[in-house]
Amino acid sequence: MTANGISSDLRRLRKMQGMPLSRLARLVGTSAATISRYESGWSRFELTTLRKLATALGCRIEITWRPLRQSGTCESEEQLIRQLGRLFWDRRLERGDADSYPRWIVGRVLQYGKIADIQALCAFLGRERFIGIISDLRMPSAKLERFWSAMLRLEGVSCTKKPSRPQASSSWPA
Repeated sequence: MTANGISSDLRRLRKMQGMPLSRLARLVGTSAATISRYESGWSRFELTTLRKLATALGCRIEITWRPLRQSGTCESEEQLIRQLGRLFWDRRLERGDADSYPRWIVGRVLQYGKIADIQALCAFLGRERFIGIISDLRMPSAKLERFWSAMLRLEGVSCTKKPSRPQASSSWPA
């Protein structure tokens, strides 16, 4: 849950119970201005304050940990094709292409895709294979090469290929 989600839930719960800001503030041991900040998108919640708010509103707090890459996972090749299909206008992406032409697909996704496309492809291919393909690709532009070189350095992998549009496009299937 985001800070805005916490804020809106807090406001909704307080209003559902018909509780004025001043009463909730008294129950929690803070000021009405502080409660107002919490309800207006304040993002610096303290766990003890959240517990007091929950108790005052007759609720309990549940905190969960979820992986960041959850939205970018692809469970099947069909799902990957549906997500990435719009990036392959010159040749339709088909079943088996991810295994047969991974460099072509990764190159296209890096150049034209969104972060969710990159996450889905990384999840489908596996992180190690995805990073290995990127480190071996010739990037179609110097800007893209600088970006992915920096990303690979964070992973402890060096990128040895130089940008070259003709060589990158020639590795893609016709």
